[in-house]
Amino acid sequence: MGVLMVIVGVFVMVLCMCTAVLRWNEMRYRKKGLPPGTMGWPVFGETTEFLKQGPNFMKNQRARYGSFFKSHILGCPTVVSMDPELNRYILMNEV
Repeated sequence: MGVLMVIVGVFVMVLCMCTAVLRWNEMRYRKKGLPPGTMGWPVFGETTEFLKQGPNFMKNQRARYGSFFKSHILGCPTVVSMDPELNRYILMNEV
């Protein structure tokens, strides 16, 4: 009975720590004035979802956040633009 209580206590602590880390990560990126979206877990970001879903990941993000959103994919914080006119403007005016 005592061992079960310890296991439950450790589980609750880990859950609270994970929640705190996720909230801290979101607050850190929210202060930078980035577009809507989520950065996922620290270090991994949304890489696991990106690899699992493939092209559907981008479709889902676009449906949720619009054609301009932030993400954290393959170890890099990323701002994604799925707007052809904006992409053309950025690429034509890049110095």
